[in-house]
Amino acid sequence: LNTTIRNSQQHRNCPATAIIGHGGSGKSVALRRLALDLVEQGYQVWWVENPTRLIELGLDDFIDNEGKPQFLLIDEIQDLDSSYVERLRRHLKQHPFLVLVVAGRRLPNKLKLGAKDQFTPNEAADRITILDKIAEVLPAWATTAAQLKAESLREARLVRILVVLARRQEPVPKTLEELEEVFLQILVDDLERIREQFPGLATAIMDAAVFQEVGMTALSISVLIALADDHQPHAGIPILFEQVTDNLRWDLVTPLLSFSLTQNHLLFHHDELAEGLIQASQARLTQPYIDDAYRKVVLDRVIRWATAQQRNVAVDKQITATASSLLQYCVCQRSDLVNQTTVFNYIHQLLNAEISHHDYLSLIVNDALSLERQERLNLLLTAAQVAPNSKSLWGLVWKWVNVSYPKQRERILQQLYQAGCRSSPILNGWIQILPLEKAKPLAKEWIQKTNQHPEVLCRCLKLLGEEAKEQALVLLSTPEQNPTVLCRCLELLGEEAKKQARVLLSTPEQNPTVLCRCLELLGEEAKEQALVFLSTPEQNPTVLCRCLKLLGEEAKEQAFVFLSTPGQDKDVLCKCLNLLGEEAKKEALVFLSTPGQDKDVLCKCLNLLGEEAKKEAQEKIASWVETHPDVLSACFAIAGDTPEAQKAAEEILWRWQAGTKLHSTHKIVALRAPFDTELRQQMALQVLNNWHSVCRPLVASALTAFCNDPDAVTNCCRQLLKQWHQEIKYRHRNKRKFRKRNIKRHDGHIIKALAHPSLRKQAQMAAMQMLQTEANSPGFLTPLLYQRAFEITQGKFLSWNGKEGEETEPLQPLKWPYLDHQNPLNLREEFGLRERG
Repeated sequence: LNTTIRNSQQHRNCPATAIIGHGGSGKSVALRRLALDLVEQGYQVWWVENPTRLIELGLDDFIDNEGKPQFLLIDEIQDLDSSYVERLRRHLKQHPFLVLVVAGRRLPNKLKLGAKDQFTPNEAADRITILDKIAEVLPAWATTAAQLKAESLREARLVRILVVLARRQEPVPKTLEELEEVFLQILVDDLERIREQFPGLATAIMDAAVFQEVGMTALSISVLIALADDHQPHAGIPILFEQVTDNLRWDLVTPLLSFSLTQNHLLFHHDELAEGLIQASQARLTQPYIDDAYRKVVLDRVIRWATAQQRNVAVDKQITATASSLLQYCVCQRSDLVNQTTVFNYIHQLLNAEISHHDYLSLIVNDALSLERQERLNLLLTAAQVAPNSKSLWGLVWKWVNVSYPKQRERILQQLYQAGCRSSPILNGWIQILPLEKAKPLAKEWIQKTNQHPEVLCRCLKLLGEEAKEQALVLLSTPEQNPTVLCRCLELLGEEAKKQARVLLSTPEQNPTVLCRCLELLGEEAKEQALVFLSTPEQNPTVLCRCLKLLGEEAKEQAFVFLSTPGQDKDVLCKCLNLLGEEAKKEALVFLSTPGQDKDVLCKCLNLLGEEAKKEAQEKIASWVETHPDVLSACFAIAGDTPEAQKAAEEILWRWQAGTKLHSTHKIVALRAPFDTELRQQMALQVLNNWHSVCRPLVASALTAFCNDPDAVTNCCRQLLKQWHQEIKYRHRNKRKFRKRNIKRHDGHIIKALAHPSLRKQAQMAAMQMLQTEANSPGFLTPLLYQRAFEITQGKFLSWNGKEGEETEPLQPLKWPYLDHQNPLNLREEFGLRERG
């Protein structure tokens, strides 16, 4: 844990640490324990179930929270093919706040890590505990357990010990070598019991072990039956094993395999069992003998079946998916198993059979396959006919085209479209790069197809604007239309869509987003329907909030009902509290004393009650460890000058100094609390000395800690005034990500620096630059920062220590060429524009 955190702070993120060990050694358990430890330390942790899919989509949607590390945890890293590893490395280089932690049997060659940053699972403790328990429960194993505890851990696999213990007690193995022999013999015995009745099924299970070996952890039941039928024809295996539940024949395989009936899959109980079967085969303990030649035969057989398609549709679908996935796994995990020419031929065979499964198609643009650009393009032109709508494939192709043909994108995308591709990534990408005069005819053609992909329809509606109104009316009346398309049409048509909006409002089980858009469009005309929605049981919370906003005072009676409804949605409660205001104080007090109440509701109640909630605020401050940070902040705003607040602030500062992981809001309230102590200033200086990598609200709070000693932070404020533009520009550059995480723009630290009493001239120069930037780029500043900057150009400064009524001697107003000082851009309208932006 400490190594992982230290490496993340040093921007060693690819990977920061790795857990390496053999199968069954406890790698996955150790990685999950690390995940829990990181979460308990307050870090954001992402457990990546499908790293290939994540890498295909990219890491741009992750939000940089002021450089605070976020951890990506990937298990079985050895299964990730080299091309994806390289792409992952590039992504992580672009996003240094994302920190990779991996587990696996080995590190891929392209992931380099020193020995001190690689860890092996603490198998010793677990193994010794288990062996001690074995000796206690089974005295016959006491000698063996003692010997096994003293053996080297490298080959002492817990899974194998437990299998032997569960399945056989006599003879008791005395050494690790004997344990290994007994384990393999158990697997062979299980397989031979199957072979006695169904030889073909036994061989099919060995084939399944080959699938497992290259990374295919799950195998379709119908594919296993097909394999068994092929190995033992005319035995009626498809009929005998057709029924899975209540079929005693399947009991034969349960010692080795488990069923996932929801997905119709079979899985080995552990990958050690599959590996053990292959080892037994290579030790000539069972048949068939599995080497690379046999693996090639298995792959060829599955490809042949997939392209023959002589079975029923359901089985054919499973076999084609298996063939596609197996080919991809073999190319990416065992590139030495099949040569490029063979793979190329297999892809052609699958394309000619019109198989549209995305796994093998993704190989066309995968670096693991060495093909020339034109060869890839020719394959893609064929794939456009076979899989015209495969979003997963064409999303990869769109990125490949941008990299491989940056100056010829228009021509390549046109070729793909003419070949038959109709997937949204290609269509949207093509229409986006086309000149307007070429894009509009295509948009008019595509928008006529009501079954067109919703993303494409929305893109066309946006592009055509007023010209698409007629078709927008058609789309609104299309049954089962996509909600996003409906909302786009309503937005485009505005008042002209009121008739359709009424129809949509009265449609049963209508999408909540569409209902809200219709209510917004109809306004006062939808009040009657809004009242109906408010009284509808189990109505969507978003719709309820929209109705409350529309009805206003007319919904007060229903708002009281919602406040007294157990289990009511938090957003609805907050909306009701806003609507009722002073009338809801009684209910707000009840919410404050309700255990387990939502933090947003508590904050709303505290803001509503103000000083009237001082007692409740003091109680929550006294138990600050159990209080949500946002609630604690609201409590400090009410009772921040009380003894409880002083004690809580001191405890927070002491824990912070001791290295305890705290939420940033805890630190903020402790620094803002009006208790001037040496420890407070010490921790504030620690923040300011490293302010570039600290969340900005914490920087503003650290400046507040020096309200009586501004000279101590003069240099920091001077830096902030010099770098104000980069600070705001960073927020604008990442505004989509911040909006997605609901992180508001914060410039309190800049406003505080503008108030520094020793930097008045610098503040005026910075303010003048801010207003000039705002004039050139409207919306660059927040309304509050705009107001403060304008006041400073007039020679009016805020008080540094925040005391109301304090007079400051104004400087001579600067001559500002862009603004009329008598009428500064009509500030109210200007701020309204900023709010809307």
